[in-house]
Amino acid sequence: MRGFVALDFETATLDRYSACAVGGVVVDYLSTGEWEVSNSFFHLIRPPEIDAETGLPFFDDFNVSIHGITPEMVRDAPTFDHVWAEITQHLDDRLLLAHNTRFDMYVIRDSCSWYEITTGHHLFACSYRLAQATWPDLVTYRLDALAEQFDISLDHHNALSDAGCCALIARRAVEVAGLHTIEETAEKLGFRLGLLSEEGYKPFSNAKSGDGPGGTRRRLSDIEAIGEPSPDHPLFGKSLCFTGTLISMTRESAAQLAVNVGASAASNVSKKTDFLVVGVTDLRMVKDGSSSKMRKAVELRENGHHIEIIDEEDFLRLLT
Repeated sequence: MRGFVALDFETATLDRYSACAVGGVVVDYLSTGEWEVSNSFFHLIRPPEIDAETGLPFFDDFNVSIHGITPEMVRDAPTFDHVWAEITQHLDDRLLLAHNTRFDMYVIRDSCSWYEITTGHHLFACSYRLAQATWPDLVTYRLDALAEQFDISLDHHNALSDAGCCALIARRAVEVAGLHTIEETAEKLGFRLGLLSEEGYKPFSNAKSGDGPGGTRRRLSDIEAIGEPSPDHPLFGKSLCFTGTLISMTRESAAQLAVNVGASAASNVSKKTDFLVVGVTDLRMVKDGSSSKMRKAVELRENGHHIEIIDEEDFLRLLT
């Protein structure tokens, strides 16, 4: 690959599709063995959910206290779909890099799902995991701690500063390995590159293929039916989404049961959703006693889209 793009996202809420800022540093590999920063970017992003009281994008106070971005600051900012179109211009034949890809790659995946746009096909690596493998005796691998350890200037939770620090940490790991690229270093340390694509998500991992948590993570939309669904079933051809914690089973198990009878399962509520199945919601994690998916469903219903909101018991009755 010709180089990599180090990315860092900040979000407005706990929901991964609520990106409110992104920073990126574009690095090219040179034939001399050096790295060259060829570009960098920073974008404020307007999250999709609107606070009914203020008319501004909805933010959790906790998130604002972390990154300092407020609803007023992103009032006129572009939404994720427009920003992603700009970012992808830098990604051609370049690796994606982030510090804790379980967060940033999911921001991309869930945001693309929300706006019903394609993620593209991108290999990625995690500087957090590279640091763990390179310096196993450190107490912590938080970005700010590593910046202090290696005397890297960092304005923590400024997305561009975080992305630059991520790139420099990866550079240190590559130097320790005595190699030229992140890909070579990952292979030497026993990692497989992660993959973000329309076909699914594979984590950046040093586990062998099929080793459970380290293997391919199934998206609900990737679940296939066991047996032959009947077109006469009431859920046949319907699209379901789940929110909250189900009591009798996991979301994946519930999605499997739905797919077995001819339904499809999605991670986010959209205009295509027929049923939102509501489990037990931790009220500390939501606004006004309802989850973001619930608020999205109510908004769509008010705009004329037919979405039925049911509980776990109703879901189980529909299955039989």
